[in-house]
Amino acid sequence: MIHVLKHVESITQHRDRTLLELGVASALFELVKALEVNLYKVSEHGGEHYLARVTHVGQDGVRYVQSEFDDEGMAAPLGQRREMVACVEQTQIVRVHDSARDAYVHCFPINVDRRVLGVLEVVCGTPLATEELDTAEGFLGLYRNYLSLLDYSERDTLTGLLNRKTFDENLGKILQGLSAGDLSLAGDSTAPPRRRQNDEGKHWLAVVQAGQ
Repeated sequence: MIHVLKHVESITQHRDRTLLELGVASALFELVKALEVNLYKVSEHGGEHYLARVTHVGQDGVRYVQSEFDDEGMAAPLGQRREMVACVEQTQIVRVHDSARDAYVHCFPINVDRRVLGVLEVVCGTPLATEELDTAEGFLGLYRNYLSLLDYSERDTLTGLLNRKTFDENLGKILQGLSAGDLSLAGDSTAPPRRRQNDEGKHWLAVVQAGQ
């Protein structure tokens, strides 16, 4: 119990979505002895759902994205991951056996206000026991509640739009990533630095004001 509380304390001290997601994934990776834990964001375009991995914690290290411009966060059609279709479209917890890796993939929907915003994927060598499932759902509930608090603090209460503080923080992350030359592996200290094509050029910021 003390071990779990230490993870909760570590997670709740963050006021940043990226660090929050990384904290949840890292906690579950350790507590349920997972092979890897991934967090996916769900988006919808033209009536179709897409998945983009934003956080990975595994035996091969840690990777995460800090902005939608990161290569690691490129979205793929939901249909490419059949085990996640029921998870996203029917809000169900799904478990399948991956014969290629001889591992069990557990998918948990991240639903807020009756919308599935993402999927928590926990990959283990054996099926999660009841206690481990309860642990995963508990941290998922903590994550959902904290997302709601962050969303409230990041938006203007009158218009519902993101506030200036959030804009400054997000822009700072993007600029920091561009200057570092490697966005998609920002959290992987073992990966060699690399730049994407045309990253040596100048970057521009456009501000568009809509008419009334």
